[in-house]
Amino acid sequence: MAGSQIATSVTVLNSLLGFQAVSLTNMDSAAVPQIAAGSKVEIASSFFTFSAAETIDTSTWTAITTGQTAYIKLLPAGTAGSQTVTAEWTATAPVWSTSKQGWYASAGSSYRYVGGCFKGSASEYSQKFIVMPEQNYISPKTKVLCAYVGRELGSLAVPASSGVYRIAALSASVLTCINITAQTLTAYEWDGSVWATIGNAFSLPIVSTVSTAYLDTLSSSALALAQNELNTHAVRYITWDGSNFASSGTVYSANSPLGVVKLTSTLVALTDYDGSAYLQSLAWSGSAWSAVGSASTSGWTALCQRTNDSVVLNNSTGRAVARYNSSAWTLVGNTTYPTIFTYPTKVTAENVISGDGSGQISFWTWNAGTWIQVAPETPVVSGTAATTVAWMGDDVVAVIDNSTDTLRAYSVARMLFIA
Repeated sequence: MAGSQIATSVTVLNSLLGFQAVSLTNMDSAAVPQIAAGSKVEIASSFFTFSAAETIDTSTWTAITTGQTAYIKLLPAGTAGSQTVTAEWTATAPVWSTSKQGWYASAGSSYRYVGGCFKGSASEYSQKFIVMPEQNYISPKTKVLCAYVGRELGSLAVPASSGVYRIAALSASVLTCINITAQTLTAYEWDGSVWATIGNAFSLPIVSTVSTAYLDTLSSSALALAQNELNTHAVRYITWDGSNFASSGTVYSANSPLGVVKLTSTLVALTDYDGSAYLQSLAWSGSAWSAVGSASTSGWTALCQRTNDSVVLNNSTGRAVARYNSSAWTLVGNTTYPTIFTYPTKVTAENVISGDGSGQISFWTWNAGTWIQVAPETPVVSGTAATTVAWMGDDVVAVIDNSTDTLRAYSVARMLFIA
């Protein structure tokens, strides 16, 4: 469905020269965008509205080379007074038209640019942006998220653990935590100022002592748990009813899990080990986990979710992104990174926050195929113990301090700069 022209007088149009009130759907994810219903824009002295969400021509997306900025271009057509407008993708950058007060395909063109994104792959529409109707607008390739940790909001002493705590947020107010020494899974509630234990601690379902365990949340009431025991290596589906955890369905027998990361509520990336690390996708049927698709290249470890089909990746040369296309894993982008990038957790599709092994937090953004550190490391705990983090939403990050066995919450300030 195309946008339609609004009939109006020349006097009104002159006052609307350059007007743009365009929104895109899926701005906060890497999913395909549409021009949102209700958007309005002036194009070359004609005024248009989109009464329904407008699909951007998919065939023009195919023509864009992966790794390029893709712009959204609006194309009016038809008889004056009853024109329609459609949208397509282009890799050609716009030029500023002073006479039209907007960004166009050329100074004499009537095709207006209103937005765009970075093409990470055939199905990745990341770093979406709106082209602002300003002459000094700067290329979106240079937009960077800057973030820093603010004050501590609250803390709670937790049972000591000789191993690294593993934490994951079920919601903005509920955090789950594995304590490998106590062999338990515990839920903590954050009310905005105070942490408190809620529900009953869950004893890890074991045959023998668990040496390592990993988890990630699948929804507000479920998580995936991967653990190594003396003679058993398992992936389990764990439910949470607000008071109690329970193991559900059939256990998946793994080789030696090194991590588990959510892709969707029923699909995870398991990092398994059989001489070397590799990724294996597991699907949840409602009663059992099963391996789907082919395993990745050896030496790959999933660190956290990026999108519903990709993970932040550690491999032999650095941090990158790996994507699962329903049958196989492929590498995306570059692999350069500082070693400080250790325990990341997703904030958005483009941004992660990461703890490390020296009591610090750092922020990273995925920009044009590479990870960029966007703020200096922020010390949040004393000592050099591992610092694991979980994003709680609402600009709050949960931190487990292994040196003092303390659960903390910190405020986070995020700003988007064009530089």
